[in-house]
Amino acid sequence: MNVYRVLLIRLLLALSGGFFVVPAFSADVVAQRLDFLQAERLLSNHKSVEFLAVIESISDYPLYPYLKSRWLKENLDQTEQIKQFLARYPDSRYANQVRVQWLDTLAKQASWQNVITYSQASDNVENQCLFNQARYLSGQQEVALLAAKPLWLLGEDLPPQCDFLLDAFKKSAYFSQALILERFDAALQKNKLPLAQHLKSLLDKQGKDVADFWLRLHSQPELIQSASFTQMPSDYQGRMVAYAVQRLIPKTPLLAAMIWDTRALELSLTAERQQQITQALALAFANNKLPGAFERLMQVTLADDDIKEWRVRVPLVAQNWVQVAAAIASLSTEEQAKSRWRYWQARAQEQLGHNDLAIDLFKQLALKSDYYGFLAADHVQLPYTFVDNPVQVEPQLKAALLDNEVVKSVQELRYHQRESEAQKQWWYMIKRLDKDNIKAAAKIAQEWQWQQMAIFTIAKAEEWDDLSLRFPVFYQQSVLDSAANNALDPALVFGLIRQESAFDQEAASPVGARGLMQIMPATGAQIAREMQEPWGSARSLLDPAVNIKYGTHYYSKLLQRFKGHAALAAAAYNAGPYRVSTWLPVLTGVSADIWVETIPFKETRKYVSSVLGYAMIYQQRLQREGLKLQDLMRDVTPS
Repeated sequence: MNVYRVLLIRLLLALSGGFFVVPAFSADVVAQRLDFLQAERLLSNHKSVEFLAVIESISDYPLYPYLKSRWLKENLDQTEQIKQFLARYPDSRYANQVRVQWLDTLAKQASWQNVITYSQASDNVENQCLFNQARYLSGQQEVALLAAKPLWLLGEDLPPQCDFLLDAFKKSAYFSQALILERFDAALQKNKLPLAQHLKSLLDKQGKDVADFWLRLHSQPELIQSASFTQMPSDYQGRMVAYAVQRLIPKTPLLAAMIWDTRALELSLTAERQQQITQALALAFANNKLPGAFERLMQVTLADDDIKEWRVRVPLVAQNWVQVAAAIASLSTEEQAKSRWRYWQARAQEQLGHNDLAIDLFKQLALKSDYYGFLAADHVQLPYTFVDNPVQVEPQLKAALLDNEVVKSVQELRYHQRESEAQKQWWYMIKRLDKDNIKAAAKIAQEWQWQQMAIFTIAKAEEWDDLSLRFPVFYQQSVLDSAANNALDPALVFGLIRQESAFDQEAASPVGARGLMQIMPATGAQIAREMQEPWGSARSLLDPAVNIKYGTHYYSKLLQRFKGHAALAAAAYNAGPYRVSTWLPVLTGVSADIWVETIPFKETRKYVSSVLGYAMIYQQRLQREGLKLQDLMRDVTPS
């Protein structure tokens, strides 16, 4: 072995325990890691022969399938190697990635029997189309054409792999002008205007007239009230009204309701479509706190969880406690047992004068370590209960999981700082584990200090009482310093961090928010100016100390804007201060618990209750005293 390689291996062995929260490794593993990096460089430089020589020398290394799959996806004509790879790793994520891309190559090679053999029911639309093309060309035309219809009616742009199947479908006896308009309707519902325009070109003269008016409804849905609408064929009037009403609901729910109420009975619509409109109207009325919301919620016959919950929330707004109690009683037994509805049942009984029953319900709920349990404890002036039962895992179960090939690959991906790939591998595995193994996986992630994954993994096992696992105390000094500088309780700052990022300092949201407290780069630049500090770049938000300093500064500004009201400021941190201002009561104040429970956005409702509940838990974790949930929950007054 090259002398420099020996020295490098010795150096890496010495450092392996210092920088990574993973066990120390043997010289063989360190050598494999070096070979992995060499193979990766060769692959990036398209040196295929040299790459294969190196990668095959470490075929027992956990990241062999990761790297080999990347080469196979660039060499999809290597049929025998792909078949061997699929046979060796039949259930792996990497084999599935290769197989899905390989099917496209097999189709181009007209290898239809292989397409049929290697396709799976769970495949994406592209592969579904190729599979059915293979069946069509293998003499199974009838079954392939029947499978084409639901793909046609998806109302979405379909990939080129579907062209053959759709062309065959359009030439078959199953195709009609009515089906074109059905897909046109579905495309408009999904806001796919270019597809709708294309579909219009396939229609006959009468169909084009219908499509033209329908397209006008997209931008001017109020035209459904015009004389032009009455000239449309009766077969399509129902769907046109439904579409126009759907377009009107978000901005003008009262006009949408008026049109629907006067036309619904005469429309020829499926029961499913009628229920979609009825439900959308009911939720719009509920979210906007409009008169008649409760009656509309009750008109929904196939009520989902959103409808059932708003049947409780709407009378909460009006403080109609008889209706609140009745709506809770109509929930399933499982739903009624949840902390949220136990709390509101107790509040209803309290307001109805059934004080003994209310106190008993509050006392029972006060034994829970969550937002509603803390609210209940405040109602009856009991100390908070903190249930802390660390998850117990059998050593042999954890040892077996650590020996799992996917866990080994995750460990190596993290060593090589391939965080995104490590997370994808982890969740692929978690979906296939039973509850006991998920708990073991959570404890492993905790030991690796992979805290976000530990928190989210233990939630998959529905284990809520391991406080050290679910509520770690990281970056404590930065939190204490920044909280003090902004006159904030550090427990509240920890609650924000736990909800925003679960302590992942590299966290990035789809819209670009970064770091522990999920700050947008533009907001970070503005805060830097306010604090008279130099602004580097968005990457500076990945520095925990900087992120916490800026996040606490921003939250303290929101507190000032909302007159020190922690719940309103938390809502504004999530949904923006302008929206929160529009949610404030107009004429009379309302208790904070009702205000939080009736926030129109589901995400923000959950966010506020979580942040405030987590703050109480972090107060206990920090061994602090004095802060009560009721201190953060004073009445919400009109704007």
